[in-house]
Amino acid sequence: MRREEPTIIKVVDLFKEQYRIPIYQRNYTWGEEINQLLDDIERNIKNIEEDEYYLGNLIVNRKEDEKLFEVIDGQQRLTTLFLLCLYLDQTLIKKTLKFEARKKYRDTLKAILKKESEQNKEDCVEELINGYNRIEAYFKGKEISEKETFKEKLNNIKLVRVQVPEGTDFNQYFEIMNTRGEQLELHEIVKARLLKKLIGNSEDKRIGAKIWEACEKMDTYIQMNFNSEERTPIFGSNWDSFEVKNFEELKEKMSEIKQEEETEKNLKEILEEFEKKAEGYPKENKQDTSKEEEKERFESILTFPNFVLQVNAVLDGNSNLSDEKFIEKIEENSKDASEAKTFLFELLRCRFFYDNYIIKREKIKDGKDEREWSLKKLFREIKLGDKKTEYKNVKEKEENDRLKTLQACLRITYTSPITMEWITEVLRSLAKDKNANLIEVLEKYAKRRVEKSKFEEAEGFGFERIVFSYLDYILYRDNILNRDENTVKYPYLNKMKEWQFRFRNSIEHFYPQESMGELEDWKDDRELNDFGNLALITAPDNSRFSNFPPEDKVRIFPEITKQSLKLTIMEVEMNKNEGGWTKELVKKHGREMKKILKEECEKR
Repeated sequence: MRREEPTIIKVVDLFKEQYRIPIYQRNYTWGEEINQLLDDIERNIKNIEEDEYYLGNLIVNRKEDEKLFEVIDGQQRLTTLFLLCLYLDQTLIKKTLKFEARKKYRDTLKAILKKESEQNKEDCVEELINGYNRIEAYFKGKEISEKETFKEKLNNIKLVRVQVPEGTDFNQYFEIMNTRGEQLELHEIVKARLLKKLIGNSEDKRIGAKIWEACEKMDTYIQMNFNSEERTPIFGSNWDSFEVKNFEELKEKMSEIKQEEETEKNLKEILEEFEKKAEGYPKENKQDTSKEEEKERFESILTFPNFVLQVNAVLDGNSNLSDEKFIEKIEENSKDASEAKTFLFELLRCRFFYDNYIIKREKIKDGKDEREWSLKKLFREIKLGDKKTEYKNVKEKEENDRLKTLQACLRITYTSPITMEWITEVLRSLAKDKNANLIEVLEKYAKRRVEKSKFEEAEGFGFERIVFSYLDYILYRDNILNRDENTVKYPYLNKMKEWQFRFRNSIEHFYPQESMGELEDWKDDRELNDFGNLALITAPDNSRFSNFPPEDKVRIFPEITKQSLKLTIMEVEMNKNEGGWTKELVKKHGREMKKILKEECEKR
């Protein structure tokens, strides 16, 4: 059978053929990423006559006896482009995109196509509805000519459609791609090209490779990825500082260390073999054991390929975290050995900053597979000759909790690596000043995103997730951290000592969209989609809330309201009001919450 060569295809021609999303693929989850994609199109196509932009690869398989393509990788982007084409051009072939064994998805796309009210029913996929509504909100307020210009730009937007090799195990391929991140080969190509610049100097190449290999292991602190002799020269006597100024100084420090790596490796292998056979002999190397325990204990929020993109953005002075043309940029920015050394050194320095100042997921002690947000630094304490390695808060407890919660707010909002610009802001600030006020840096970043969302004009699904998340952060900051309960507006929030952000992406209508029983129908009333009637919770819990009246929601599922401080306030206000959750309460609460956000954004 003749295999199809990689094909460059325009978005406008993409859906002239049929695609099937296989059942083993994950559900559609894009939210903020949709805006990122639309912004990328706007930003990269200025001149319709000359510009073109590649969105990346679409990995597919088509059997000889089939007319349609089975999507192996790229389904999130493909589905978003399908929704975009639905919005821009209703003449699109209805059955172009198929979801295998997912009737609910097919019905939802039909409802969107017909623009019928049934798209809000329970039997539709909320994420698809939200995605379409997000696209609609993006163009809201734009002139018809702007919309037509955007449609023309799709002639310049292209993907590379790649047929997988014959005999590929698609389930395994898909699982690997989703577990390890996008374009697995990217960082290996970059590594090879950087080290190639160091050819002719074996010591430079050894140090460069050592840096790269140490930084690759993201679930351990960077200090533990160097051997014990190297840690003190690089990270200080307590292993908690990084005072090295450049690649040459690092090379000098590491070259002074007397070591025979191959001999040490061979000796270690001999010792391990001996330990397996010797009775009563210690069977675990303490250093290796601690590294394994640490790897199980901490979980990075970024994969290494995405971390490399972060470092490139810091050095390049931009916030573009896409891998588009990344290798070409590396070639431009690392034309000789000196520039290659600079990138490798900054890779190590940024990794130290990342480990110390960016949150991780930490396994709860005796908590099985549960994890919580963690903001800690590795610290080796030396007392009376004894050495003890532990993990301490980066800041004093109150400041540490605040910074940790602020980062968690951004992490659960911007879930795709290409939207995690807040990490770039932190790394860039620390690269300029290691004592930078990170709370100030991130609050300013979050406020810019809230303002950009135009939350004062939005309604319903038009509200961006950052609006809900940052509001909860403000309520946390101004109540939980305030020791004087008489000076805060919502003192009952202080009781929620253990509250922390969870991954939430579903906008909940507290008063339901569909009436139930004798419940009054608000469908045609503005209060239904008012900010005062909305909160952000997890998608499964949104389903559990269903169309129950507000009083029943908090009575039957009291734990769900605790996900959101805004929703907790709504519950308290409803319980204080004998008439329950009314339109008047919705408008009052909406005005109050928007005022908090507006006053926050006005702070400079």
